[in-house]
Amino acid sequence: MRKSSLADIIFWLSIGTLFLWALAKSLGLINTPVWIELLPLFSLSFAAGAFWSKFEYTLKRMERFEKRLSAIEIIVELKK
Repeated sequence: MRKSSLADIIFWLSIGTLFLWALAKSLGLINTPVWIELLPLFSLSFAAGAFWSKFEYTLKRMERFEKRLSAIEIIVELKK
């Protein structure tokens, strides 16, 4: 199993928080002031930030892969 990054943990915690809040709100368990009703917005913003972090990381890995692939293509061309 691969190691979870901080972005993975933040993403799943924020999605879980959003799900639990929506469930409790729909069941009528939450009757709160407006500032607590903004919790889903905060949760979504953290999830979006964590997603963006993972997306940037994936793009960087793809760039490194592309450079390595180009180097391999050059070596193969030289051997022909």
